[in-house]
Amino acid sequence: MTTYKVQTLDVPGANWGTTAQGVNDLGQITGEYQIGIPGNPYDQAYIMTPGSAGIISLGGDPYGQHSDGYDINNRMEMAGQSGHYESTARGFVRHVDGSFTRLEYTIDNAFTTALGNNDWGGTVGQARVFDAAGSSVGVYWRATGEIKDVYSVPGATATSTSGTNNWGMGRRDL
Repeated sequence: MTTYKVQTLDVPGANWGTTAQGVNDLGQITGEYQIGIPGNPYDQAYIMTPGSAGIISLGGDPYGQHSDGYDINNRMEMAGQSGHYESTARGFVRHVDGSFTRLEYTIDNAFTTALGNNDWGGTVGQARVFDAAGSSVGVYWRATGEIKDVYSVPGATATSTSGTNNWGMGRRDL
């Protein structure tokens, strides 16, 4: 019989909850937490490292009042989104040195979300152009933030990619 250990995950001060979205092979976890009212009711992305005394909290960085962490690769790069409002958020990759790569679509005329990243720096997610239709496409960004591929499912009103690996969209595609 297989035995599993369940561990509680709680960001200190997260009165409204903590969510884990991604984990890498090093055991680092990313997700978001909410402090609640009074304070800051908006999601704040974090990175938690095993054996570390604290967390890295993005607060509203890099682009506004909220941030969400969706995935973290083995290069310790977080994929997520940030903005003033959910409908104006931009996708990003947070690098281990604390810098960010902004992930844009159509000359930054779209809401973007980075949902997954691989160990070669490729990132996948979704873009929704600011228009009345509100349709979305799946996007694959290179490590530089440049768009490698855009795709949509015929007949669908929304397309998104939530994960990638090192083989399907790996080093040769960058």
